[in-house]
Amino acid sequence: MPSISTLLKHWEALAIVISVVGATLLNFIITIYKTRKYHLKDLKALGLYRDETKEVQNEKTGLKERRVSSKIKVYWKANKLIFSKYNRAFSLSDFERLKPNLEILFGKKIELITFEKQLWSSQPRAVLIVEALPKKFLLSQRPKLKVGQIFLGIDTLSRFVILEAIKDFENTVMILGGKGSGKSSLLIGIISSFFETLEENNRRNEYELIVADNKGTDFIGVVDRFKGSAYQPFNIDDLRELVGKLKQHKAEIEATLAWLKSNKVSPRHWDEIRNGRIPINVPPKLFLVADETRSYFSSGKQPPKLSKDPTEDELLKKEKFDLTREFGDLLNFFSEQCRSTGCILVIAGTSLNKSDYEYPSFSNFPILVLGQGNQQQSIQLIGDSSLNDNTLTRGKFIIRDEIGTRRFLAPLSIEIKDTENDSK
Repeated sequence: MPSISTLLKHWEALAIVISVVGATLLNFIITIYKTRKYHLKDLKALGLYRDETKEVQNEKTGLKERRVSSKIKVYWKANKLIFSKYNRAFSLSDFERLKPNLEILFGKKIELITFEKQLWSSQPRAVLIVEALPKKFLLSQRPKLKVGQIFLGIDTLSRFVILEAIKDFENTVMILGGKGSGKSSLLIGIISSFFETLEENNRRNEYELIVADNKGTDFIGVVDRFKGSAYQPFNIDDLRELVGKLKQHKAEIEATLAWLKSNKVSPRHWDEIRNGRIPINVPPKLFLVADETRSYFSSGKQPPKLSKDPTEDELLKKEKFDLTREFGDLLNFFSEQCRSTGCILVIAGTSLNKSDYEYPSFSNFPILVLGQGNQQQSIQLIGDSSLNDNTLTRGKFIIRDEIGTRRFLAPLSIEIKDTENDSK
């Protein structure tokens, strides 16, 4: 330890350090004070607290005047903004009404507003729960799923977003978001978690994975891993094979449904039929994913015109147009008629405008997963302006289903390459 005499030799340096630390601390205290005063001023303007008034006599003028004192108490506890004292006339609806103002004032996205009883006061505590999304959420952190559940991610209240594809027939999902929104990562997470759960329960053979993707690169790994089939609809050979496969499956489904109808058996017992309780061969279930749908289902496309003596190129364009329309009709059939048969359909596109899609029919997709959009798109799709939100960065989406509208973070599927064994 240096002696006092040694320290005194460097008193100038010590003085500078003490001055800098003192100035920083003073600036910090002033900032907090100004911020608090600013909040109080604006909270008062919002009506969140009214002044307690007392009539006192002014010593100089001899007139009676009112003096005021604050009756509000606001503090943070983790991701909760708590009002333990506020205008007693305020109810939950008043806080909901002021939600946009409070989000701007405190710089936080408010996800839920609730009231809690206080032991020491008859006035309930108003609790405003703000976004608590982690910076990163990995697919390996997902919960243990049941067969048939679709996993999307974690919401802003730290709850897992899970769809019951078999139990509640929530098996048609439409995902719309601009380029770079993280749609492909979300789709890979959905596919991986679903088929991993099948494998964990020794039921992998119940579903067949089919992926239609014009880019043809994002899903190579996941398709190979789960022994699925991948197609690029812009390629005429792939489109022929894909449509042929789906037509065959449609014919098998229709034949089974006709048998069930004639024998007065509900399609809702599809899994019981598959388990052998009813003597009939049931086609396998499809897990069908169609990404980049706008590129081949964009609206306004006209059939190509053929000349009197059509060339091979003209005939190919006409065939591709007809196959694309047939593909769209098949998607509508599976989304509309095959909910009870176990077919799972996940569609994704880069535009949030309904008018940009000729197929599939939006009415067959009650579950929407949406990235950031403008106010007009948001109102058209979900009935409010939730999508007009610049915090919906890559990997963050809004889901709209029968529960309502809520925000969530999609999981990241990270593969680590083993250089020694050349494996992942």
